Amino acid sequence: MWKGILFTAAKIKATHGKGADFYRQHLANNDYYSEHDRVEGHWRGNLASVFGLENESVAQDVFSLFQQNLNPSTKQKLTPRNNPNSVRFYDFQCSAQKSVSVMSLFDSRLVEAHRKAVEIGMRELERFAAVRIRKGGNFATKNFAYTGKIVYAQYHHDTSRLLDPQLHTHNVIVNVTQEENGSFKALDASEMYRAIRYAGKSYQNALAQECIRLGYDIEMKRSDKGEITGFEIKGVSEDVLKRCSRRREHCVSSHFLILLILILV
Repeated sequence: MWKGILFTAAKIKATHGKGADFYRQHLANNDYYSEHDRVEGHWRGNLASVFGLENESVAQDVFSLFQQNLNPSTKQKLTPRNNPNSVRFYDFQCSAQKSVSVMSLFDSRLVEAHRKAVEIGMRELERFAAVRIRKGGNFATKNFAYTGKIVYAQYHHDTSRLLDPQLHTHNVIVNVTQEENGSFKALDASEMYRAIRYAGKSYQNALAQECIRLGYDIEMKRSDKGEITGFEIKGVSEDVLKRCSRRREHCVSSHFLILLILILV
């Protein structure tokens, strides 16, 4: 697991079956437990248009084809290597500050602010997409070339696994990129990992600007060394943040009670 400011990344093999369980249980369910609160994903990235998927909703059959290393346009093999233990996806997850998630329960504009900020963070991250150079003397090296091209399924959620209010977005990147000659190769995500803090800061800065534009006052959070680590919306107390950071059955989680606390503090 790789971590940056509000960004995390994980490799997903999903090599057994056709990816149906991962798609249905992990991505398409909003609160990870409900079978009825479904989330619609959308394809994003510079490669989406190459596969005819730009801004299209994520269908399970297309997701499954990518999981099987098949081109959804042609149904042919997508990348040359087809190792059964290889990585199929990279899940870059972006999470909002807890105060933003709490206030979004009452102000849907903050939901849109988070989504806009995610787009900015992912746009910056995509610039670091690369492919390993395996020709000539580079065959056994770790040399790479930037491609700046990925395709990913984007899913917006508003609760955590513990059912607390938590705006976050899964950006599930398919393990494929495209070389200058048009051929598809496995993605070298190493530079994206290195850029994860930068992408996180890009997201955070964009979200802070959106919050200010919407009329919220924010306060910077600093580490023990005085370094800025993030921000929170002013007026949302530490008590509220703590109450909304535990299991729902053990914390104040209804909109009404959270609003009451916000009024009283």
